[in-house]
Amino acid sequence: MACSRPYTGSQENIILSFDIGGRLFSSRWSRQAGIVLFSIVVPHLRPEVKNVERYPGQTRDSSVVPTRLLYDIDGRLQAAGAQTSNPDVIRRTRNAAWTPAYRFVEHLYTPSEFYWATITRNIPPLPNGKDLKTVLADLLRYLVDCTYQYICNTERNGYRVWGRCAQRMIYVFSFPGVWTDKRRDTFASAAIAANLVSNKREDSNRLFFYTESEAAIYYCMDHGLASHVIKPCRAIVVLDVGGNTTKITIHTTMTPNRTLKEVVPMQSVFIPDVPYGSNDVSTLAHKYFENLLRPSQFSSRIDRAVQLFDQLVKGSFGSNERDYELPIGEANEEDATVGVHAGCLRLEGPVVESFFKPVISQIVRALQDQASKCIERNMTVFLVGGFAVADYLLRSLQKHEVRTLLGAEVFRPYDAPCAIAHGSLLRHLDPRYFLSVAEYTYGIEYNTRYNCNDPEHRKRGASVYKEVDGVPRLPHVFAPIVRQNEDISQGRQFRRPFTKAAKDKVALRSLSVEIMVYKGTASVVPKWMDTCPVNSERETRPAAMFPIVCTVTANTSGLASSLSPIYGREGRLYYRIDVEVLLYLTPHGGAAEICWKEQGNGGCKA
Repeated sequence: MACSRPYTGSQENIILSFDIGGRLFSSRWSRQAGIVLFSIVVPHLRPEVKNVERYPGQTRDSSVVPTRLLYDIDGRLQAAGAQTSNPDVIRRTRNAAWTPAYRFVEHLYTPSEFYWATITRNIPPLPNGKDLKTVLADLLRYLVDCTYQYICNTERNGYRVWGRCAQRMIYVFSFPGVWTDKRRDTFASAAIAANLVSNKREDSNRLFFYTESEAAIYYCMDHGLASHVIKPCRAIVVLDVGGNTTKITIHTTMTPNRTLKEVVPMQSVFIPDVPYGSNDVSTLAHKYFENLLRPSQFSSRIDRAVQLFDQLVKGSFGSNERDYELPIGEANEEDATVGVHAGCLRLEGPVVESFFKPVISQIVRALQDQASKCIERNMTVFLVGGFAVADYLLRSLQKHEVRTLLGAEVFRPYDAPCAIAHGSLLRHLDPRYFLSVAEYTYGIEYNTRYNCNDPEHRKRGASVYKEVDGVPRLPHVFAPIVRQNEDISQGRQFRRPFTKAAKDKVALRSLSVEIMVYKGTASVVPKWMDTCPVNSERETRPAAMFPIVCTVTANTSGLASSLSPIYGREGRLYYRIDVEVLLYLTPHGGAAEICWKEQGNGGCKA
């Protein structure tokens, strides 16, 4: 599908978009899926986004591939993706004691996050001698290799295009809104280990991360579902329903440029023993088949019944008026007591409905809870994720629950499981709809004049000291440059004055300023850094709450040589330079500079 606007880049390139870690709708715990989309972009032409639909080992073309890897006893990768389901590979795995790696993305979370606190013990361990970065690198390398083969085989001059773009290719990843920089850094390190990019600074601009909620909205826009809802006083709800969780994010439209701003951050909902996803529908079906078939001659066909239910019923079920037949046995097998005729188990519509209803009730309740946090009453819900393909879920939300309780419209884009990867790529190509905001508050530490009339100053009287100008001061004050949720779009610069004084010019020939970020949990950033606990007596600031992001250094020898002496209090002689700290932030990184004006010159930066 072609994008709505021409590509504005200066040269031909290839953009790859990954969605790694989602579960296949028709499967359960053991099968996480990977999806890759690509776009060959040419300046001034409208880019076309395409799926990679062919992977080694597939029996038929599909854009979804299991993210499962097999390692031999020496730690070498032997099979990946659909190859791991090949009967010959399964036999060799058993005979050679190969070790599988699957669901490894879940190792990015700590037990206190998401719903992992209750099920972390069920996450399969990584193979011996492998860390998460290495396994992710192997997966990325495999996916990129498959993409290379697909582009070479399906695109005109694909081999040559890949060769021309290989050293500048862009990689786009989607991630849950709760991911921290550390998790994204893990993916970045894996990309480097997989030789997708180098560890040089300029190559970091080839990796981009976008939230799943942003991606979902862009996908819906591309499919014409959002054109009438991007208007003031309307909230857009992204309802991402997966295997075990329901993820909800709410955005509102900002005026005058119709950009979108997140007003209710993503909330991932999971409560032990409470159904919230497609796996729970299968679990309820499994309990039903267990109770029905265990006493019969078909007790060995329970797993077969669940598998057929996942494949034939779960996605297509639309109402309780239709019954289904599951071929769990041979044509000559009969058992009227359990509803088996000619080897087919009859599954009545109301029974299937009973598997869905508890799950949908919990999804609606979670949606209500999140919607209550938004002041906008006019809402549009976009349904995405693996469970979104279930027709009964969509129709239930459209018919009564959400429309009645929230007055909201519900839409589901075509090919909802691919919505995140597709939307991430569109988000990269056309960033106009989202207001990019600072994720944290960034600033510098400075010393302030002591004011004996200020109670906070008097409380810190023991810390008062005199600067070289003779003025009493207090240390450890945090001065924000960019505040959390401040608009960082359109290449904005943020400035903060900074002054340094010294007894002689030599000490001012070089200037270093530490850029810090507030990582605390307080809703208001503390002014005094000494109000947060430090890790040791030697620390002058709380490293955990105000970690240093970077240190910017400038050669100020030219500025220092032009300084004139200043006489301060008590006749003290000193020199002072006045500069500004500049901070540039984007959703994918930033840069810091020190600037000043020299006599007869414009701005000077370092």
